[in-house]
Amino acid sequence: MTAPTPLRTYDEGLLDAISLTSRDFARTWVRMLLRDRPEVDRGSVPLGPGQPLRPREPTWPEFSRTDQELNAALALDALTLTVGNEVRVYYRPHITAARLYLGDPNLWKSRAVDGSSESRRDSTEIVGAWLAQGAGLDKLLPLELQPPPGLEVEITPAADEPYSPGIPLQIGGL
Repeated sequence: MTAPTPLRTYDEGLLDAISLTSRDFARTWVRMLLRDRPEVDRGSVPLGPGQPLRPREPTWPEFSRTDQELNAALALDALTLTVGNEVRVYYRPHITAARLYLGDPNLWKSRAVDGSSESRRDSTEIVGAWLAQGAGLDKLLPLELQPPPGLEVEITPAADEPYSPGIPLQIGGL
């Protein structure tokens, strides 16, 4: 008996209408930032001589997260607002993406294999750009949930401190 395929969805059409109350929008935004979306190899797979070609199946990245895993991560960073008897949940996908990216054990800054080396952009620079973009999303939150003016998140470690992935917890979920 084979295990069921984990559910992964990516519908970039959900990004057309920004909705901080939509978990599907938030999950798609996280996948967009993390580049955790399926890639379709161009071309087709031949089925045999004289047979039609079958399109290639989309392939998810090696360490792709399931929808359930992303939903749990989004819930941890969600803000709630009670209006009357109704509880509204607001997602902050840029914060979730930043936490997942900085906490990824597969993330490396540089590596050397068989005499060749490779370096990546500084992860704090990437996350800083995501948080700057996310400031626009934060402005769409109800006033009661918006981070206080002037709240700056410092994510760059001091030169004498060892690197520690994560975003410090402060007011407003940061």
